[in-house]
Amino acid sequence: STLAAIIMTPLLTLKLSGSYLEIPAEGLFYSTLKVVLVPVSLGVFINSFLPKTANKIVPFAPPTAVLLICMIVASIVGQGKEIILSSGVLLILALICLHLIGFALGFLISLGLLKNWRAAKTIAIEVGMQNSGLGVVLARENFTSPSVAIPAALSSLIHSLLGSFFVKIFKNKN
Repeated sequence: STLAAIIMTPLLTLKLSGSYLEIPAEGLFYSTLKVVLVPVSLGVFINSFLPKTANKIVPFAPPTAVLLICMIVASIVGQGKEIILSSGVLLILALICLHLIGFALGFLISLGLLKNWRAAKTIAIEVGMQNSGLGVVLARENFTSPSVAIPAALSSLIHSLLGSFFVKIFKNKN
């Protein structure tokens, strides 16, 4: 799915939103390539060829990622506070529904197909926690209006909170 995102994100955005607004598909492709392929390739390279370095980096990677996402989200929320306040409740409810449905469907469908509780938990969290950080970068780099990045920034916050909640619920259940 990570590699498919490089092609599918610009393609689906162009296909689904192209009639409503002008979509810079080429820019979305290059931004996705930069944000997805480069870090993943670098991680695979370091893990494969420099395992000692990878072992030193791994403990610091999650807190660093959380800090960076928090800074990005805070920046966008600060810039768009008027937009958030004017459409806040409806936008937040829509985002909560998006992620709750993602968690629920990810869990139920994978449990039904795989009959494996552990795999279903993992897939539920993966599906429910979509890559909102990518959405923020794509919006900031490819659209002129700062309001385009607000839903992705809020989505990042909401999926992190809901994801933590679901991890807590699933933690001790096999």
